[in-house]
Amino acid sequence: MACFVLHSKDWDIKIPSVSSEQGVTVYNINVRIGPVKWTVNHRYRHFVELHGSLVADHSVSKDILPPKKVLGNRDPDFIEQRRAALEKYLSDVVVFLQRTMPKTLVLFLHLEKFDIMFLLQSLSEQFWDGGSSILSVSKNYEFNILQVHAISQRIKLPCPPLEIFGLKYDFSNVLEFCGQLESVTVIGKFDYMDSNIDINQLPFELSAFKTMQSLTLTDMNVGNLCKASDLRTVLRELKVVNCGVRDIIDILLCDELHKESECREEKLWSNLREVDFSNNQIEKFDDGVNFMPFVEGLNLNSNKIEEINNVDQLSNLHRLYLSCNRITNLCSVHVQLKCIKFMDLSQNQISSLNGVEKLGSLQGLNVSSNLIKDLNEVLFICNLPHLDYVVLTGNPIATIVDYRVKVLERFGQRYSKICLDNEQSTQKELDTVAVLQALRFVKEGKASTIKETRMFGGSNRQCN
Repeated sequence: MACFVLHSKDWDIKIPSVSSEQGVTVYNINVRIGPVKWTVNHRYRHFVELHGSLVADHSVSKDILPPKKVLGNRDPDFIEQRRAALEKYLSDVVVFLQRTMPKTLVLFLHLEKFDIMFLLQSLSEQFWDGGSSILSVSKNYEFNILQVHAISQRIKLPCPPLEIFGLKYDFSNVLEFCGQLESVTVIGKFDYMDSNIDINQLPFELSAFKTMQSLTLTDMNVGNLCKASDLRTVLRELKVVNCGVRDIIDILLCDELHKESECREEKLWSNLREVDFSNNQIEKFDDGVNFMPFVEGLNLNSNKIEEINNVDQLSNLHRLYLSCNRITNLCSVHVQLKCIKFMDLSQNQISSLNGVEKLGSLQGLNVSSNLIKDLNEVLFICNLPHLDYVVLTGNPIATIVDYRVKVLERFGQRYSKICLDNEQSTQKELDTVAVLQALRFVKEGKASTIKETRMFGGSNRQCN
């Protein structure tokens, strides 16, 4: 980002061209402060409004603005003459007012969008006027990456030599507001207009957020979070969504140049309980999972994971979301997820539930939109003592005639407790299941679900 305080002698303002919008001449202004450049577009009328304010309030000479012309104002020679004059006007005004930089001039040049100091002045004014109202409703706030980068950089800088009119523009307003937030969202993708700013080159840290417990990062390079030591001990919820991340360890060791898998105590996210790394490019459970040992809920929806492994050390993991991945096999899931209570495995490539039968704590299972076609796959989950929520819709078995009744019948005496496909059973379905079970009792001589020999042999699949 730009910083006029640091580059007070390294800037320029040019108007290299003009354009026409609906018959009106628009002047294309290029602003450069240090290495940062952006473009602002203004009509002549906007220059007149700016000049009026500067003359009235800041002692700018009235006659330095090129005069208005009613006739012939579309003449190319006149436009070129005015373009050069307006370019000189802006440069002269900035030189004259660079120690005070009135708000009207700041807004005209879009400095509040691209310059660290002026962006923070705008943010300070916003929080001075409405910060208390915002916090009274919610301790959650959404920033863009430029704002967070500006806060991070400003903390490192001395007080600027600019005259700031009133406490409402003081940086302390930003720090006070940030220090009261409990949940923070930082968005990397938004309208940067015509600038050369690359969000992937904007480092930031979050030390200003003293009471933050929840952090959401979206559409950005997570590696730009250059300091995470404070976060590791306070965050309870971390969301890193749509950031193109390939490895979990790249998130949890984002501030480490060398991603060593050794779990030193100071690198553990010791307070982290809820994690959402959905909509990334993660292909496996790498060693990064070991840096969040107490996590209870893990969302990895919409990634590229093929196998559930390397999570056996997450003894507190109760909820796992793996929708829209590439999982085909659940054979070893009972070894990895001994205490799991809910799993969302929808929209994968699973054809068998073999392996799930040993998840004794499982209460809910979503395997919708997979490749399950054999009704007897239900036998792998029908004896789970706490299971009462099952979603199978979108599988080939859901097209079988009387599918719901046939699935429920396989749950034996627990059939009335099962919520299948987000629907409680109707009385008619319950009555039909009772009749089917009575017929099975007559046929098999006992009131069990299905003979034990069938239970583990019905699908003819074995885990290797």
